[in-house]
Amino acid sequence: MATSENGKTTEFVNPIVPGFAPDPQWSDPITLPYPGIDLSLFFKDGRTYVQGCFSLGLVDSAIQPSCTIKQFEINVETREKLTEPREIRAGHSCVDTEGPHIYKVSWRYYLEVAKGGTFEHHMLSIARSESICGPYESYAQTPILSADGKPDEYIQNTGRDELFRDEAGQWWAIVLAVRNEKTCQPLGRETFLARVDWPCYGWPKIDHP
Repeated sequence: MATSENGKTTEFVNPIVPGFAPDPQWSDPITLPYPGIDLSLFFKDGRTYVQGCFSLGLVDSAIQPSCTIKQFEINVETREKLTEPREIRAGHSCVDTEGPHIYKVSWRYYLEVAKGGTFEHHMLSIARSESICGPYESYAQTPILSADGKPDEYIQNTGRDELFRDEAGQWWAIVLAVRNEKTCQPLGRETFLARVDWPCYGWPKIDHP
């Protein structure tokens, strides 16, 4: 969320509202001490790691033309920031590195991010490490999903996803994208489901929706 005063953004607020499904009762929001966007959590051995996108006007674009992905550790009960944010993924020449998610598969940690903005250059990139804190090795065949340069694809602007594995062990991606209606997208950005092939010890491959 962003709070505004006189039409100008003054502060980024990142709240977490804990609860136990399907219990409709939720706690009061927990505000995270981080001036960025697209925060995600990763829980490991009783510790909580926060990944987020830093930039988008929060720093001088002439100095840092793209967003970077930073990570820090928090105590979700006390809201205390236990470590200072550290960069785990640098920006990209196509700008707007955002939407970070970390997945642990086998013994490796996979960091997936969106890049290229939310229009025709949108894409998904992935890197991995044996430590949640990095350093992360980029996949040589990245992006793992993009419609950039593919005007004949009906589903365009593919990016910003969430990966999950079903009860049968099959991986899937929930992807944001639009329909290629040439003049406009009357439904705006929609949510699509795409099958993912993730071989043991390998890299994920997302089928185009």
